[in-house]
Amino acid sequence: MNAPTERPPFPLFSNESEQSVLGSILLDNLAFDAVADLITEQDFYIGDHRAIFRAMSRMLAKNEIVDVVSIREHFQRAGNQDRLADLGYIGNLAVNTPSPSNVRSYAQAVRDRATHF
Repeated sequence: MNAPTERPPFPLFSNESEQSVLGSILLDNLAFDAVADLITEQDFYIGDHRAIFRAMSRMLAKNEIVDVVSIREHFQRAGNQDRLADLGYIGNLAVNTPSPSNVRSYAQAVRDRATHF
């Protein structure tokens, strides 16, 4: 008889938390500063989200504005013709973010899942 499989106390990742971190930064670039000490791109479970966070980090390090259009253009210049350059997906990140003021909580949820497993 097989031993029962133990379920993790919470899912491996939270798509909503990852999206809300990214959306918060799109809405308010200062949100990046609020989470830069807490999470890195490696904390994102979804590869597209890691790529978006990495792009945001690099753009902000060069004092570039990060918004829906600039992120899309960044990925188009890099030759990405997939979801990363999709204005609809990137726009939805911003539109569906409840509030950038909660970015630290969203980032903590991302970090908790990244370090728990």
